[in-house]
Amino acid sequence: MNDVSWTIPDNHPSFLGHFPNAPILPGVVILDKAINLLSRALAQPYASFVIKNAKFFRPLLPASEVVFSFQFNQNNQVNISLREGEHLVLKCLVALPVEHQLS
Repeated sequence: MNDVSWTIPDNHPSFLGHFPNAPILPGVVILDKAINLLSRALAQPYASFVIKNAKFFRPLLPASEVVFSFQFNQNNQVNISLREGEHLVLKCLVALPVEHQLS
């Protein structure tokens, strides 16, 4: 799976409440985007993926330009990382649905 670039919209609705006058993108929105990308790439239902762990290293602001990277491992899981330029934003481990598990 190729890397995927994403520019966070200035007007994302979560910025209104998270946080007024100092907006940052909620972690749940970032994880949702990662799982949606994975779900579409593998043509599997969104709910079939299990987030095993996730660690955030820095906040994302409106108009941030980021890149998701996906690395499949031998344990039937996907290591997902998110970078803003040279800065690591997220590391996440996701279990694959049974249909895509490696033998």
